[in-house]
Amino acid sequence: MAESNSMIRRRRIHWLLRLAAVAGALALLNCRPTPPAPAPTQVTSPGPEVPRFSVWRPFFFTSHGDHDISYPPASGFAIRVEADGPPYLITALHILSPESGLAAAVAPESLSESIRQLVVSEAFGASDSTHPLKPPLDLDPALADSDYWTKTDAVFIPLAGTLPKVRPFEIGDVPLRVGDTVWLSTAVYAGASPSQTTHRAEVTAVTEDGRIEYRFENPRLSFQAADGAPLIDDSGKLIGMHQRATMGEDNQPATGQGVTATRLLEALGKLL
Repeated sequence: MAESNSMIRRRRIHWLLRLAAVAGALALLNCRPTPPAPAPTQVTSPGPEVPRFSVWRPFFFTSHGDHDISYPPASGFAIRVEADGPPYLITALHILSPESGLAAAVAPESLSESIRQLVVSEAFGASDSTHPLKPPLDLDPALADSDYWTKTDAVFIPLAGTLPKVRPFEIGDVPLRVGDTVWLSTAVYAGASPSQTTHRAEVTAVTEDGRIEYRFENPRLSFQAADGAPLIDDSGKLIGMHQRATMGEDNQPATGQGVTATRLLEALGKLL
């Protein structure tokens, strides 16, 4: 029995020595478990440069409910009607409705009465602070056809004396055509880097009344808070406003619907 136990101990020592040798060899080879492959990222075309304080996140506090400050409902941007005139912030009208968590839609003709407070924050994180703004201009139905404001789907907010760092977009003067490239400018929450400021799309339709449709290059984009974002051309000039997106099926790119800058200028001109 003593001899048998001795043999067992020798076998154990032999296996321990072999295991130690294998561990040493692995350490010398710097062997490590292979990490999981990173999730694929979508490689997209580089777009025009967008300056800081050009794109904003608006939050409305209304008689029909408030937007959640931790869940941005939309984007917005500024323009000037005249080069030396006051700037106006523009965002999508339909965010003042149950689509963005309100109990009921705010009547376009009574925006100034229904909106108790309006604040904006910078979309790309240049600043974490919020800035109070003046109420939007009321969309008087006497100034246009009954469905004009709904189709334009825009809210116009005077910025004079309220947002000193704002960088209004220069407005493009070349008419859009099918096949043109447009860039959605906003920070997205998925499908692209948070630091990416533009997202490419190709125009697929343009109507006489200023409606535009386009197809996005990146099929993985998230469009949370993208409604109301500016659409710009290759030189960074404003050519329209994004209103909403329809997600594609079977990993196909989403399509977008928007309105031209010409239609926005026409609508703002009716209010001034």
